[in-house]
Amino acid sequence: LRLLRIQQAPSCQDPIQCTLIHETLHQLLPPFEAISYTWADESGDSLKKATISIDSRVFGVTLNCERALRRVRLRTQSRLVWIDAICINQDSDAEKTHQVQLMAQIYARAKRVLIYIG
Repeated sequence: LRLLRIQQAPSCQDPIQCTLIHETLHQLLPPFEAISYTWADESGDSLKKATISIDSRVFGVTLNCERALRRVRLRTQSRLVWIDAICINQDSDAEKTHQVQLMAQIYARAKRVLIYIG
């Protein structure tokens, strides 16, 4: 299980900087929030047109994913979240199949589910 730590930023316009944390679902997890959102924006576009920084590397995300992360980012402290587009390796069909089976548990273990509707 991967969790994403969104680093704090004083301005909502600051670049999104994150780190990935690897955990095991069957152990005591640090408190995290799950983010639920639609991949496509209001025009139906689900292409990766935005970028964020994860572990100091550029990572492509959809505009809606970037907007959701920007919306939930805090100004004075980091925030630990699970978001499917990043925390599941989208290039691995095997991992996607396995992780989709765990999604109910992941959402249940989250201390809160944040819903971004745009």
